[in-house]
Amino acid sequence: MIKTHIRTILVALFTVVITGCAGLPQQQAYNHQANSHIKRIAVVKPYEPEEVQVYYFNHPGLQGGLVGAIIAETEFSNKTTEYNAVFARNEFNPVDYLVGRLEEELKDGDFEVVTIDSNVKEPGVFMTKYPDQDVDAYLDSYFHNYGYFAGSPEAAYKPTIGLQVRLVDKKTESLLYANQLITGESFAARENSRYIGHTEIFSFPYFEDLISSPNLSFEGIKDALDRIAENLASELAGRTQTVAVKN
Repeated sequence: MIKTHIRTILVALFTVVITGCAGLPQQQAYNHQANSHIKRIAVVKPYEPEEVQVYYFNHPGLQGGLVGAIIAETEFSNKTTEYNAVFARNEFNPVDYLVGRLEEELKDGDFEVVTIDSNVKEPGVFMTKYPDQDVDAYLDSYFHNYGYFAGSPEAAYKPTIGLQVRLVDKKTESLLYANQLITGESFAARENSRYIGHTEIFSFPYFEDLISSPNLSFEGIKDALDRIAENLASELAGRTQTVAVKN
């Protein structure tokens, strides 16, 4: 009962967060030329998601008051539980995978990289104070969403990851870069967020397709994390332009 209640709150919060309402961290483009002194980066390990979420927007129940909301939450809860029972067989840690890929991609962008553990005790927050490291900046992040999302009851489920990211100058503690990177489902994505799509083979028209293809859907999550790592590192290295999502 407690877990169900928490998930209801999280889904509600996610709907508010991804639409770009008040309370989101500020956004700031990275000025590669002005920040040419940034050579050595500490990548902070984000808080690990509790589960792989299964969710779709525009559930009819969410328009029907409390009873409808309970119906919608029950469906999302059951689908999430069923999918995670299958996904758990992979013994996959998204944080370790993402940090490893970021380290690879940043090094390819001519950065030196170290990794540090985060001291945050809850999802959806950055570290408030960074440990003293021999670095130029700290690359901090947290997951907004992590799972398979669809834009409507009729739409395909896509590997959808939302990662809020910031780069903080060690010496001045100033914000050098901040954005929300999104893969997969872009419904109601925050304006000017960096949308980096998905690979179509990892779209599943129905939940039954998703649950019956555990290996393929697992690769879809990895592909989404790859996209985030590659695009973030490329942006910091000055190799790409930000793609804005307009509401």
